[in-house]
Amino acid sequence: MRVSPEFAEGNANCDFHAVAGKNKTMKRALPLLLDTLHTLALALWLGALAVWAMLAQMPPAAAPTRALLAPQIAGLVEICGLLMVGAQFLLRRRYLTDKTRFVADGARQLLTFGALLLAEFGKYGQTASQLPSSAAPGMGLAFAQIALLIVVVALTSWLQAPRPINNPAGTIPAPQTGRAAANRRAAR
Repeated sequence: MRVSPEFAEGNANCDFHAVAGKNKTMKRALPLLLDTLHTLALALWLGALAVWAMLAQMPPAAAPTRALLAPQIAGLVEICGLLMVGAQFLLRRRYLTDKTRFVADGARQLLTFGALLLAEFGKYGQTASQLPSSAAPGMGLAFAQIALLIVVVALTSWLQAPRPINNPAGTIPAPQTGRAAANRRAAR
Protein backbone atom coordinates (compact mmCIF):
# COMPACT_ATOMS: atom_id res chain seq x y z
CA MET A 1 0.00 0.00 0.00
CA ARG A 2 1.48 3.32 -1.07
CA VAL A 3 0.87 6.58 0.73
CA SER A 4 1.08 9.86 -1.12
CA PRO A 5 4.11 11.99 -0.14
CA GLU A 6 1.93 14.96 0.85
CA PHE A 7 -0.15 12.82 3.20
CA ALA A 8 2.88 11.13 4.72
CA GLU A 9 4.74 14.43 5.22
CA GLY A 10 1.80 16.25 6.77
CA ASN A 11 0.88 13.45 9.15
CA ALA A 12 4.45 12.62 10.05
CA ASN A 13 5.06 16.13 11.39
CA CYS A 14 1.84 16.18 13.41
CA ASP A 15 2.31 12.70 14.84
CA PHE A 16 5.97 13.28 15.69
CA HIS A 17 5.25 16.37 17.78
CA ALA A 18 2.26 14.78 19.47
CA VAL A 19 4.23 11.64 20.33
CA ALA A 20 7.25 13.67 21.48
CA GLY A 21 5.09 15.66 23.91
CA LYS A 22 3.44 12.53 25.29
CA ASN A 23 6.83 10.83 25.62
CA LYS A 24 8.18 13.65 27.81
CA THR A 25 5.09 13.54 29.97
CA MET A 26 5.32 9.77 30.36
CA LYS A 27 9.02 9.96 31.23
CA ARG A 28 8.10 12.24 34.13
CA ALA A 29 4.88 10.52 35.19
CA LEU A 30 5.86 6.86 34.90
CA PRO A 31 8.49 6.84 37.69
CA LEU A 32 6.11 8.71 39.97
CA LEU A 33 3.30 6.24 39.27
CA LEU A 34 5.57 3.22 39.71
CA ASP A 35 7.02 4.62 42.95
CA THR A 36 3.48 5.15 44.23
CA LEU A 37 2.50 1.61 43.21
CA HIS A 38 5.63 0.26 44.93
CA THR A 39 4.88 2.18 48.14
CA LEU A 40 1.23 1.10 48.22
CA ALA A 41 2.15 -2.54 47.64
CA LEU A 42 4.77 -2.32 50.40
CA ALA A 43 2.23 -0.80 52.80
CA LEU A 44 -0.36 -3.46 51.98
CA TRP A 45 2.21 -6.23 52.43
CA LEU A 46 3.28 -4.92 55.84
CA GLY A 47 -0.36 -4.42 56.83
CA ALA A 48 -1.26 -7.97 55.83
CA LEU A 49 1.65 -9.31 57.87
CA ALA A 50 0.52 -7.21 60.86
CA VAL A 51 -2.99 -8.67 60.56
CA TRP A 52 -1.48 -12.16 60.35
CA ALA A 53 0.57 -11.49 63.49
CA MET A 54 -2.55 -10.32 65.34
CA LEU A 55 -4.50 -13.37 64.19
CA ALA A 56 -1.71 -15.66 65.36
CA GLN A 57 -1.89 -14.19 68.85
CA MET A 58 -5.61 -14.89 69.16
CA PRO A 59 -6.81 -17.77 71.34
CA PRO A 60 -7.34 -21.24 69.86
CA ALA A 61 -11.06 -20.53 69.56
CA ALA A 62 -10.20 -18.16 66.69
CA ALA A 63 -8.68 -20.96 64.60
CA PRO A 64 -11.63 -20.98 62.15
CA THR A 65 -11.16 -17.24 61.55
CA ARG A 66 -7.45 -17.73 61.07
CA ALA A 67 -8.07 -20.61 58.66
CA LEU A 68 -10.56 -18.49 56.72
CA LEU A 69 -8.29 -15.43 56.39
CA ALA A 70 -4.97 -17.21 55.81
CA PRO A 71 -5.46 -17.85 52.06
CA GLN A 72 -6.62 -14.28 51.45
CA ILE A 73 -3.66 -12.83 53.34
CA ALA A 74 -1.24 -15.13 51.52
CA GLY A 75 -2.70 -14.14 48.15
CA LEU A 76 -2.52 -10.43 49.00
CA VAL A 77 1.10 -10.80 50.10
CA GLU A 78 1.96 -12.63 46.89
CA ILE A 79 0.33 -9.99 44.66
CA CYS A 80 1.98 -7.14 46.57
CA GLY A 81 5.38 -8.80 46.32
CA LEU A 82 5.02 -9.30 42.58
CA LEU A 83 3.90 -5.68 42.12
CA MET A 84 6.92 -4.45 44.07
CA VAL A 85 9.35 -6.60 42.09
CA GLY A 86 7.74 -5.50 38.82
CA ALA A 87 7.90 -1.80 39.70
CA GLN A 88 11.52 -2.11 40.79
CA PHE A 89 12.36 -3.96 37.58
CA LEU A 90 10.81 -1.25 35.41
CA LEU A 91 12.69 1.47 37.31
CA ARG A 92 16.01 -0.39 37.52
CA ARG A 93 17.96 1.99 35.26
CA ARG A 94 17.22 5.30 36.94
CA TYR A 95 20.19 5.18 39.31
CA LEU A 96 22.85 4.27 36.73
CA THR A 97 24.73 7.56 37.15
CA ASP A 98 25.02 7.29 40.96
CA LYS A 99 26.92 4.17 41.98
CA THR A 100 25.92 4.26 45.67
CA ARG A 101 22.23 4.61 44.90
CA PHE A 102 22.48 1.97 42.16
CA VAL A 103 23.95 -0.56 44.64
CA ALA A 104 21.35 0.38 47.28
CA ASP A 105 18.58 -0.12 44.73
CA GLY A 106 20.01 -3.55 43.87
CA ALA A 107 20.11 -4.44 47.57
CA ARG A 108 16.50 -3.29 47.89
CA GLN A 109 15.56 -5.55 44.97
CA LEU A 110 17.34 -8.54 46.56
CA LEU A 111 15.67 -7.93 49.93
CA THR A 112 12.28 -7.77 48.23
CA PHE A 113 13.01 -11.05 46.44
CA GLY A 114 14.04 -12.57 49.78
CA ALA A 115 10.83 -11.47 51.48
CA LEU A 116 8.80 -12.77 48.53
CA LEU A 117 10.65 -16.09 48.70
CA LEU A 118 9.79 -16.34 52.41
CA ALA A 119 6.15 -15.57 51.62
CA GLU A 120 6.03 -18.24 48.94
CA PHE A 121 7.70 -20.75 51.23
CA GLY A 122 5.14 -19.97 53.90
CA LYS A 123 2.31 -20.39 51.42
CA TYR A 124 3.45 -23.51 49.57
CA GLY A 125 6.38 -24.98 51.49
CA GLN A 126 5.16 -25.78 54.97
CA THR A 127 2.41 -28.09 56.00
CA ALA A 128 0.79 -28.27 59.40
CA SER A 129 2.67 -31.47 60.24
CA GLN A 130 6.04 -29.70 59.76
CA LEU A 131 5.24 -26.90 62.20
CA PRO A 132 5.98 -27.15 65.92
CA SER A 133 2.77 -27.60 67.86
CA SER A 134 3.43 -24.52 70.03
CA ALA A 135 4.07 -22.15 67.11
CA ALA A 136 1.44 -20.26 65.24
CA PRO A 137 1.52 -21.23 61.57
CA GLY A 138 4.22 -19.32 59.73
CA MET A 139 4.93 -16.71 62.41
CA GLY A 140 8.71 -17.05 62.12
CA LEU A 141 8.48 -16.49 58.38
CA ALA A 142 6.13 -13.54 58.90
CA PHE A 143 8.53 -11.87 61.33
CA ALA A 144 11.45 -12.48 58.95
CA GLN A 145 9.43 -10.88 56.15
CA ILE A 146 8.64 -7.90 58.37
CA ALA A 147 12.34 -7.46 59.18
CA LEU A 148 13.30 -7.59 55.49
CA LEU A 149 10.52 -5.21 54.53
CA ILE A 150 11.53 -2.70 57.20
CA VAL A 151 14.99 -2.60 55.62
CA VAL A 152 13.29 -2.15 52.21
CA VAL A 153 11.32 0.78 53.67
CA ALA A 154 14.53 2.36 54.97
CA LEU A 155 16.31 1.92 51.63
CA THR A 156 13.30 3.24 49.71
CA SER A 157 13.06 6.36 51.86
CA TRP A 158 16.80 6.95 51.51
CA LEU A 159 16.67 6.47 47.73
CA GLN A 160 13.73 8.83 47.31
CA ALA A 161 15.09 11.57 49.56
CA PRO A 162 16.01 14.72 47.62
CA ARG A 163 19.71 15.11 46.99
CA PRO A 164 21.52 18.44 47.39
CA ILE A 165 22.94 19.88 44.21
CA ASN A 166 26.71 20.06 44.38
CA ASN A 167 27.70 23.51 43.20
CA PRO A 168 31.34 24.28 42.55
CA ALA A 169 32.70 27.16 44.59
CA GLY A 170 31.80 30.55 43.22
CA THR A 171 28.78 29.53 41.13
CA ILE A 172 26.25 31.01 43.52
CA PRO A 173 26.26 34.76 42.98
CA ALA A 174 26.89 36.83 46.06
CA PRO A 175 24.25 39.41 46.96
CA GLN A 176 25.03 42.73 45.36
CA THR A 177 25.58 45.65 47.64
CA GLY A 178 26.58 49.22 47.17
CA ARG A 179 26.50 50.94 43.81
CA ALA A 180 25.38 47.93 41.71
CA ALA A 181 22.34 47.30 43.92
CA ALA A 182 21.43 51.00 43.86
CA ASN A 183 21.67 51.10 40.06
CA ARG A 184 19.45 48.02 39.76
CA ARG A 185 16.84 49.56 42.10
CA ALA A 186 16.90 52.80 40.15
CA ALA A 187 16.37 50.97 36.86
CA ARG A 188 13.11 49.43 38.09
